[in-house]
Amino acid sequence: MKKIYFGINGQFGDIIIQEPTLRKIIKLNPDAEIYIGAYKKYFEILDVYRNYHENIKGFIEWERYTTRYEKNGDGYWPSEKDKEIIEKIGFDKMYDVSPINDSEYVKHRHITEQFGKMFGIEIDDKKVNLNTPKNIIKENKSVAISLFPSDWKTNGIKSLRPEIVNSIVYFLKQKGYTIYHLSGPGEPNVKNTIKIEGNYIESVYKLLQTEFLITCDTGMAWVASAYNHPTLGMWAWGINGHASTADNWMPINPNATYMQARLANDINLYSIFDKIKEMIK
Repeated sequence: MKKIYFGINGQFGDIIIQEPTLRKIIKLNPDAEIYIGAYKKYFEILDVYRNYHENIKGFIEWERYTTRYEKNGDGYWPSEKDKEIIEKIGFDKMYDVSPINDSEYVKHRHITEQFGKMFGIEIDDKKVNLNTPKNIIKENKSVAISLFPSDWKTNGIKSLRPEIVNSIVYFLKQKGYTIYHLSGPGEPNVKNTIKIEGNYIESVYKLLQTEFLITCDTGMAWVASAYNHPTLGMWAWGINGHASTADNWMPINPNATYMQARLANDINLYSIFDKIKEMIK
C-alpha cells in the first residue's frame, strides 16, 4: 500500500491551517496510508488529528525543524534520527516539512489556498474543519482570551497594549464572566483571569468549553475556526507590506466577528465593547 508523509513542522497555527490540504491529499489518494508529523516543539497539537480520518496511520515527532539553517541549531532537517524514521517507514511520497511562503499571496488568494499551492495541491474548500472532541462540557458565562500574538514582547503590529487587554478583561468581568487566559510560554499574568498554562491541547479543550473566544492574530483563532467556535478577533493588516486588508489570512468561521486596522492598537476599544455586547446577548 502506498505510504505518504504530509505535515508542516510548525508553528501551531500553521499545523491547523494545513488541514484543507491534508483533506485533499486524502481525497486524491483514498487507498494510501497517511503519516503526519511535526517538529518536537509543536508535536502535541497533532492530537487534533487523532480522530480525523481512518487513513491516518501514524504521527511522527521530528528532531529538526526546517530544511534550512536555524540559529538555535534546529535546522537542516532531517537529522540522523529523522532519517532513520524515514527509512524505517519507507515513504512513497513525502511533502516538504518547511515550504517557503510568498508574502505576496495576500493579493491573490486565501492563506489556506496558499498552503495548498506551496505543496502543489489545489484545495476544494478554504475552511479548516476538524472533528470536535468527545465529552466537551460547556461552562456557562465563560470566555477564553488569546491576546498575546507572536510579537507581544515588543508590542508589535499584531499586539494590543496591556491597558487595552486589561480593559477588555475588566469589561467581561463586569458582565459576570469567568475569563480563561490561554497562555503561551512566558506570557504575562492578566488580572481577573484564570491562566491556563498547560500544553497546547489542554488550552484547546478549555477553549471549546467556553462560550466564545476573544483573540488577536494567534493560532487559537485557527483552532476556534476549525470547530466553528464563536470568536471575536482583532487583526492587523500592517504585518504584510503587500496588504491593505487582513481578509486573506483571517480564518473562515461562520460564528466569528473580525475587526481590523493597520495596527491592532488602532481598533477602537469601545467598538470592541460593542461587539462583545452582541456576542453575549
